[in-house]
Amino acid sequence: MKDIQKFDVTEHIRNEVRRVFVSSIPDEQMDLMIKKEFETFWDRGKSDYPSRQPGDGVKIVREEIERRTREAVVKWMDANFALRYNEQGVPLLVGELVKELAPIVQAAIVADITQRTIAEIQKKLTMR
Repeated sequence: MKDIQKFDVTEHIRNEVRRVFVSSIPDEQMDLMIKKEFETFWDRGKSDYPSRQPGDGVKIVREEIERRTREAVVKWMDANFALRYNEQGVPLLVGELVKELAPIVQAAIVADITQRTIAEIQKKLTMR
């Protein structure tokens, strides 16, 4: 014996009424309604003023781009700056990076300090 399926009369009538109402809308009017909803979804303001609000579609895309960007940055940082320790407990990857960059950073700092000092001495000598 097959299972008897429950028939919801109210749901059936509701669906038929919707079908009749929707089918009674002329195609041109339906096209305009769809276009308006589409434009509203992507650009809520539809204004030339800079204060217009982005539509929900733009917000969804921005949120997805931000989420994926954060994931990509975290993945890249994990791959490139993962903490790996040597026997002394010193992080290797970061330690190697610091060893490589420290002379460059120190040289830049010393050059900047020297340049400022020379400029200050010149300024003081020309004021007298």
